[in-house]
Amino acid sequence: MTEGFKGLRACTAAWREWFEAAGDYRLTLREIAGLEGGQVFAVLEGALVGKSTGIHVNAPIFVIVTLRDGLILRIDEYLERREALKAVDSDQ
Repeated sequence: MTEGFKGLRACTAAWREWFEAAGDYRLTLREIAGLEGGQVFAVLEGALVGKSTGIHVNAPIFVIVTLRDGLILRIDEYLERREALKAVDSDQ
């Protein structure tokens, strides 16, 4: 994904905007794996229906979650598995 959000308010505003455009939005966990360095790799299936268009969109989302002291520190989303895994390799 190209845009970043930092902090609770920015993330909340971005999600609110997303939900306003989507009549229905669902995330389904398809795969999860623990990584080194307090990171988790997950594959989600995102599905939405455009509120004004009625268009259905399904897409995989590849996520790297970084944890610290049991809390989410960072979430990075990618549209391709190899890009997500490449980002993990470059961080280590």
